[in-house]
Amino acid sequence: MDANNTEFSSKIYKVLEQTTEQINEHELKEYYSKFNSLIDNVKEKKDQPKVSIIQSVIDSASTQHILYKKYIIEEGKIPIPEFKGDSLSTTRIYSDEGVLRIEKNNNSPKTTSYLMQESIKNSTFTLDEFARLNITQKPLEKRVSIPIIDSILINELRIRHIDSKPEFAVLDASMNSTSIISSGYKETENFKKNYNFILFKDSKDNPQYYLSLYFPDKNISLLNSVLGAILITLASIIIIISIYITSLNYMNRQKKISEIKTDFINNMSHELKTPIATINVATDALTNEKIIQNPEKIKTYSELIKKENQRMLKQIEMILQMSKLEKSMQHLSLKKTNVRDIIQSAVQSIKIQVLSKGGTLTENYSAEKHNLYIDEFHFSNAIINLLDNANKYSKEIPEIIVSTYNEKGFYVFQVKDSGIGMNPDVVGKIFDKFYREETGNIHNVKGHGLGLAYVKKIITLHKGKIEVESKKGEGSTFTVKIPLS
Repeated sequence: MDANNTEFSSKIYKVLEQTTEQINEHELKEYYSKFNSLIDNVKEKKDQPKVSIIQSVIDSASTQHILYKKYIIEEGKIPIPEFKGDSLSTTRIYSDEGVLRIEKNNNSPKTTSYLMQESIKNSTFTLDEFARLNITQKPLEKRVSIPIIDSILINELRIRHIDSKPEFAVLDASMNSTSIISSGYKETENFKKNYNFILFKDSKDNPQYYLSLYFPDKNISLLNSVLGAILITLASIIIIISIYITSLNYMNRQKKISEIKTDFINNMSHELKTPIATINVATDALTNEKIIQNPEKIKTYSELIKKENQRMLKQIEMILQMSKLEKSMQHLSLKKTNVRDIIQSAVQSIKIQVLSKGGTLTENYSAEKHNLYIDEFHFSNAIINLLDNANKYSKEIPEIIVSTYNEKGFYVFQVKDSGIGMNPDVVGKIFDKFYREETGNIHNVKGHGLGLAYVKKIITLHKGKIEVESKKGEGSTFTVKIPLS
């Protein structure tokens, strides 16, 4: 800011210098044009110039070269009739420069001054004019006005690209305000805060009046001058930070994806290895001669092989269905269906497992409207997934409550358990593909992290929504809402 203040001050003093110079020239021209009649005397005075020899050189051929300057000086002091004691001082200088080449001539020698005098007749003079006003009596109000100062100031400020508009005043030699003052000018206690410059001088070059500028919005102007640079700097910093954060998030995301893929492969390997091992054992058993002779054992092992085979097919089918859903290749086959029948069928398949553990599964079907347009296959799978999770993540003795009811144009299906529950940060991630809550290397519950992602996708395709309420150690409640129409 200090550097900008210095630059601003430098520009303002340049403005003041040019402004005061133009005001003085304006006043001088007003009087000079009245007394501009001396130029006609040049021809009469040309025969009596003063000559100065600047340099004289004689070369090897005895030829003399003389560089000289001729000039006529005319000075005048013209009184101004309107104001006694005030005058206009003028000085005119008519000058000419030349070089004389003098060759030695024994027959008619001539003096140097004579040769110079002869050259005057064909000389062309250059005129330099100087003038100044010596004013002590003329009132200030007749020398300058507010409109003249304002006009010149605005123009000079515009040339230097300064948008801030100043207030101004003409001060006397004692730095007191005169009648020439703008309405918003403020005399500060410290005159250094204002910008002051000599406007008029007396005949001895002593200051008569000062032109003083005051900028009410100087700080705003200085701020605007650096605002562009500040904004560019801030924008650059924001862009750099954004790029850094984006890169960091991308790397973390890639790392997370890599970890999820590794966990998924490990889980799937574990999930597929178990039924394959079971099938392998059952197949070996069927080749045993004792088993072959026992029809009951053959039936048991055959059913076991079928069950494990269906288990593998179900897992593979789940992965394929999720892949199709992600690529939007899977289209729902919607038809009007009694949703209560679908839910009751799914509940019965899970109820056997719950009762085998000594648990309870309570059913409460309060929905009066239960005929909806759904995809029976996918909707049934979604319900089974929710019921299966309620059973798997329950404590030793499951306690599950299944409820249905109508609410504001929705068919609501709710599954509530008293299982292990989840922390709030986990609840927000359970619908992500492959996500499973981290429990170290312990695999108490089998799965591959696709079940709830599949449920969420199916419910969304039915234009419904799914909500979760859970508390660690107390259980979870999953609520599915499907539009009635």
